[in-house]
Amino acid sequence: MQALLAYKRLPALAGAGFLPIAFLARLPLAMAQLGTLLLVVSVTGSYAAGGLAAGLVAVGMAVGGPVVSLLADRHGQRPVALLTTPVNALVTVALVIAVNTHAGMVAVGLLALGTGLSTTQIGALARSRWIGLAAGRSSDLAPAMSYESAADETSFALGPALIGLLAAVFSPSTGLLLGAATMLVFGPLFALHPTAAAAGKSSAGRTQGRVKVPELAILVGAMFLLGCFFGGVGAGVTALSTAVGAASAAGGVIAVMGLTSAAAGLATPLLPERLGHPRRLLIFAVGLAILSPLLLAVSTVAGAVVVVVAVGCCIAPYMISVYSLGERLGGTGRTAAVMTLLSSGVAVGYAAGSTGAGALADLGGFRLAMAAPAVAMAVAAVLVFAARGRLSGLETKTGDTMPVRISSPSSV
Repeated sequence: MQALLAYKRLPALAGAGFLPIAFLARLPLAMAQLGTLLLVVSVTGSYAAGGLAAGLVAVGMAVGGPVVSLLADRHGQRPVALLTTPVNALVTVALVIAVNTHAGMVAVGLLALGTGLSTTQIGALARSRWIGLAAGRSSDLAPAMSYESAADETSFALGPALIGLLAAVFSPSTGLLLGAATMLVFGPLFALHPTAAAAGKSSAGRTQGRVKVPELAILVGAMFLLGCFFGGVGAGVTALSTAVGAASAAGGVIAVMGLTSAAAGLATPLLPERLGHPRRLLIFAVGLAILSPLLLAVSTVAGAVVVVVAVGCCIAPYMISVYSLGERLGGTGRTAAVMTLLSSGVAVGYAAGSTGAGALADLGGFRLAMAAPAVAMAVAAVLVFAARGRLSGLETKTGDTMPVRISSPSSV
């Protein structure tokens, strides 16, 4: 009941329209990679070309996302998002046209890279706004961070499922075009929403305080390893589903994991306050390290579903702990950039995990591929355990959220 009351405060804090706008504005990001892969493969018949194009989208997101968010920190979210969101929609449409008109792979590759580079990390910008709106109140910030992680997980479950459905019913182009239209409408609405003022920026566009680089590297590493886990599970489940003659079930298994994780994220505020974020991160990292090897034992789609439900219970709490610690790393004016670096760690890790697990699947089948996520989370648990002292330094003595310095909303 206490958690439910905390979530009820969020619409009052940000405005009732903010939650649906921010959710729909982030959905195109979850559709871009798979949509690009399916489109290129359907037109060229080449999995290598599709994989290359989807990989370039991911690389673009990892490189461009932090740059866009840094600009948003320095100049305000509103003008930056008003520029990047329509540009992203237009580049995505250009990519669809280029593929369908059989443009060369150089042109397709550049447009795929451009799609990623122009992507606005809506989730990271939204987290920055919540930090300003909460004004250091843990009672508001904790449920907001939990909600954001649940929204991310839901979008990354819904986005690929929607892409697959539209490709089957209409064409592979439809999903990307719908994503572009969604971004064209809801991206500017997100940019213009009054909460943009809460993100704040320092006077004269300069940041205050220094980011703690070693701690940031640790947290980015933790997110990179989680991304390796995601990519490894995706490749492993796809290989398993194909091996048992149910290739179309892979997306459903991943969606179940995402939705379970989203539910766990929403329940995270129920955890005792005495469990600080470093301790929570260690607990859920160890949980993932223990549960992930169970994937090596599955041989059916049903068995995979059972394991990913268990694993999903640890994912969002792990992410929430990382983002909550990331919020404490630097001074005013760097929040969105830090949040985006953490998100980019997941994107780069996903590409690495998917590539590595795919190669292992070619070598030894789905069981060998399932070793990739298990190894990734074992390394993550070791990293978090070794860094527990540094991460504990980000906590206050009471474990509450440290005050966040926010500039006047009038500065935006």
